[in-house]
Amino acid sequence: MSTLESALESERKESSTVEKQVQLVKVAAANVADATKATSTVNEKLEEIKSELDKENMLLPEINITRGNLSKNLNKMTELSNNIDHAKRQHHKYGKIITLYIPESISFIIYKMSLNIHL
Repeated sequence: MSTLESALESERKESSTVEKQVQLVKVAAANVADATKATSTVNEKLEEIKSELDKENMLLPEINITRGNLSKNLNKMTELSNNIDHAKRQHHKYGKIITLYIPESISFIIYKMSLNIHL
């Protein structure tokens, strides 16, 4: 091989190596761009989650008030149920007439009492 051919072959090898390095840099740059985009997407999702958590935290006091009201209403309903049971026992004991009226959404108790008077 002549010196010129040898130099040409050396240039080709070096050029090929540089082209490979350029390709590797392009791939690395594309990977960095993808990672940057993915990081941005994750940050957006985290902001959405934070916003939802903030909304939920603002609603917690209302939820606790509602829970307290439900507990009070449950206690009232239990008391009314106990009163109904007591009234039923009184009905059997004294012959009183008790009528219960319960609409769909609210429970009302109407007592009608009359004495069994025998003349």
